[in-house]
Amino acid sequence: MGALLDEYQKAINELTLTIKGLNQDDLKLYIDDETNDDDCKSVQTILSHIVQSGYTYVVEIRK
Repeated sequence: MGALLDEYQKAINELTLTIKGLNQDDLKLYIDDETNDDDCKSVQTILSHIVQSGYTYVVEIRK
């Protein structure tokens, strides 16, 4: 369990570095206007999905 949580921490650190330079306008930028999946339309919705999923996975792992 500890090793898996360490990997999640590493992924969070890498994601933080990747998005560090983004501003509010970048976050609102639509990436895919044609998708039916609301989680995949903008940078912001993609990041929200990632964070929500990561939180859910960590909670389940700790159970």
